Amino acid sequence: MTAPARSRARPFPFYVLAALVYASLLAVAVLYLAYPAFIDHGEPSTLLIAWRLLQGLPAYPPFSAPERITNIYGPLAYGVNTVVLAAFGPSIPAGKAAAVAAAIAMPAMIFWSRIRDGWTVAAAGVLLAAGYALLHLPATVWNRPDSFVALCVAVALAVLRMQSLDGRETLRALLIALCAALAAGAKLHAALYFAPIVLFYVWERGLGTLILMGAAGALLVLAPFALPPFSLVDYLSWFEPVAAGKQNSWGVFLKVFRYSLFYFAPLVFPLLDRKTLRARDWAYVGAYAGCLVLSFFPASKPGAGMHYLLPFAPIAVDIALRYGAAGFTKRMATAAAAILALALLAVSMPIQERFVRALHWDEARAVGGEIRQIMADFSGRTIEMGVGDTVVSYPRTFQKTILVTAGHPYSLDAAIVTETAYLKIPLPPETVARIRACRTDVWLIPAGERPFAMVGYYAMPAFGQEFQDAFLAAYEKRRSYRYFDAWACRR
Repeated sequence: MTAPARSRARPFPFYVLAALVYASLLAVAVLYLAYPAFIDHGEPSTLLIAWRLLQGLPAYPPFSAPERITNIYGPLAYGVNTVVLAAFGPSIPAGKAAAVAAAIAMPAMIFWSRIRDGWTVAAAGVLLAAGYALLHLPATVWNRPDSFVALCVAVALAVLRMQSLDGRETLRALLIALCAALAAGAKLHAALYFAPIVLFYVWERGLGTLILMGAAGALLVLAPFALPPFSLVDYLSWFEPVAAGKQNSWGVFLKVFRYSLFYFAPLVFPLLDRKTLRARDWAYVGAYAGCLVLSFFPASKPGAGMHYLLPFAPIAVDIALRYGAAGFTKRMATAAAAILALALLAVSMPIQERFVRALHWDEARAVGGEIRQIMADFSGRTIEMGVGDTVVSYPRTFQKTILVTAGHPYSLDAAIVTETAYLKIPLPPETVARIRACRTDVWLIPAGERPFAMVGYYAMPAFGQEFQDAFLAAYEKRRSYRYFDAWACRR
């Protein structure tokens, strides 16, 4: 494959557009970082497991344990956030910082890796990468692993192109394997996103390089499980019930497929440049298309969704630039790039608007203030966050991080209980026994609602009737506030 030619033209309006789109991503990322609450129920769960790691507590309590608080994410999903919490202390902004930084860094990494191809090519990379990131709001900035994995993919592609590594191919291979291992250590199926990159790299280097990368990657993925907080057995115990209990959803599939059209669109660029492509280029493009199709399977399961495509964004941009950069002065390539960029912007603009409107600043501040007031009113007693009987009030409970990082218990997480209930994993008897024994002094329940009766996003109660009855027998409403009722032990 011929090296992409430097674009001599420097269309100033194009640079301005690229800068504005990246500025939009930067603005929504910083806005969400400043927002005093979370918008997704998985975010506080991730922060609190990271906080537990700082206390030396296990990340993956077994299903038989009375706690029901952990998810299927890998050690690195929690480890990255643990580093941030250790550096800046426990807070809601600190719990978002790693994801926000990854979202901002992904387009910047693509720009840096492409600048030697010319400003026009690098600006096109930023424009497309930021467009893909905005397309996936709010998943781009929440602290689930997707943005982190996308950044790892972008770094691996940058390593692939680094001239300073020419002649040091063993180091390059190990760095790509490290990126893949970090991503898989956050989300196990992340290996899927790296298959096209690895195939492209090893195509002309042989089986030995592939074995080296595979062995190094596997060792790095397993390395965290040598640490006491990470039990490999308890982590892997999640995968069987998820595989058996989560049937793919046709409705989710259709949404994923619609979003995937933006990822299939860059395949037009190698078709326009097909005369110069070599075998490994076709292998790269074919592997990307194949992995994109394969991703439909995990993405179409309930609780998953379109954000599973986000880590493909750096490869989509790379394909557009790698096979379109040489023809950016040609009308067809320029038109294709413009159409893709405009389509991303047209679809992402209302998404940005909805995201901004979903941030209820006054209520978020008031809820946080009320939780702190309740801690003061019930000083000396242990307090934990519960749920009510509607999903409308559910977002209030996401600020349970205020309680836990102040030293209060964290034994039940409604987000996790909802998952395990759907997977038909019952709460252990010890969990209900703890409720009957008033192990926690006070539970916060959304004001005016029946405790733990919420029907979640799987259209089924998260907490069974036995648990609800045990709670009502052991606790009574002691004090009502604007957003929460404080239920205290009857004894």
